[in-house]
Amino acid sequence: MEAGEDARSVLFVFSLMTYADKTDYVVALNNFLQEHPAGNLSPFFRWLMTQEGPNHQVVHIATAVFRGVAVGEGRGTSKGRAKNAAAKDVLANFQENGVPGS
Repeated sequence: MEAGEDARSVLFVFSLMTYADKTDYVVALNNFLQEHPAGNLSPFFRWLMTQEGPNHQVVHIATAVFRGVAVGEGRGTSKGRAKNAAAKDVLANFQENGVPGS
């Protein structure tokens, strides 16, 4: 392997790691719910948003609810980050335990 090829390989792996940190799990979850083999599951899904802490250090909490059951939770410094963390949790939960009621 030439030196240039080695540098490109390192850059490619670094790019994948950077992309992985910026994955939009909310979009991935939405796609999963809409394309599920049992049909569109989106109508059975909703978000509950709360927050805690003082106004200058608010922590947003997103709870993902599917068919009336909490299936994921995430926390973040913004609503978007909290939802993204919760969506990642939901996808991991569905992968490990299956989709409830399906």
